[in-house]
Amino acid sequence: MSSSGLRVVERADPVGWRRGTTTYMHAGEAVGAEQLCVFEQLHEPGAGAPPHRHPGLEEAVTVLAGKARFEV
Repeated sequence: MSSSGLRVVERADPVGWRRGTTTYMHAGEAVGAEQLCVFEQLHEPGAGAPPHRHPGLEEAVTVLAGKARFEV
């Protein structure tokens, strides 16, 4: 924690969750966050998360390049 009381979170090493996807945890349990999960994912074409749900949670997604398909 910094002297101002703010916690500084460094970009962690990539996590290998699934083939064709590189995940960097910016905030989450693995890097000390308790109520927040923020990550960056890089996907090879055709790769990505399988259909899944996170009941009771809110999510925000930003696609910086390419296309993504989501079902709500």
